[in-house]
Amino acid sequence: MSPADLVLDPDQKSAAAPGALSHEDYYLMAEAVLPGGGLGSYALAKEVRFVIHRGEGSRLQDVQGNWFVDFVCGAGASILGHAHPVVNAALTEQLPKGIHFFGTLNEACIQLAREL
Repeated sequence: MSPADLVLDPDQKSAAAPGALSHEDYYLMAEAVLPGGGLGSYALAKEVRFVIHRGEGSRLQDVQGNWFVDFVCGAGASILGHAHPVVNAALTEQLPKGIHFFGTLNEACIQLAREL
């Protein structure tokens, strides 16, 4: 079996349950489908790297079910934590309208500035 054969069923809507695949299985998959086996130049040292399964509040769960405090929080993008119900509701409302306009003036930023 090649590393590419480990890829999860594309029709599956969520990741495998923690423990279903090992960190090494995921690293093999990443090396088969991602340049350099990672996301850009950011990577944890091999001795401490892990694969995130999900985020909840200020914590991350790895694919083995272990929980870690997320001290990085998406470099500030997740400063309110992961999967916060109020943020989820606001995103659900905003997603159909667009979410990132990269510095271009838009109605939502004007409305927010007026409120602030």
